[in-house]
Amino acid sequence: MTDTTPQAEAVWLDLMRKASVARKFSIVSALTRTAMRCAWNGIKEAHPDLPDREIDILFIKYHHGEKLADEYRSFLERKRDND
Repeated sequence: MTDTTPQAEAVWLDLMRKASVARKFSIVSALTRTAMRCAWNGIKEAHPDLPDREIDILFIKYHHGEKLADEYRSFLERKRDND
């Protein structure tokens, strides 16, 4: 299901076919940043009382797994202890 007309989709696909690799990469990068920001903001909305550092850890846990989140938390603790 889409709200895009077939004509608009055809124009978009034509533009994408003609775009340089750099332009395509730029578009994908922007979409990825937007998706990540939306996901982070959703976690923040669900846990408004947590500090941003804890939101970062939850983001990693939800998207990359608990093991990596635990390793990141340990890294932050070691870094804090060395500062």
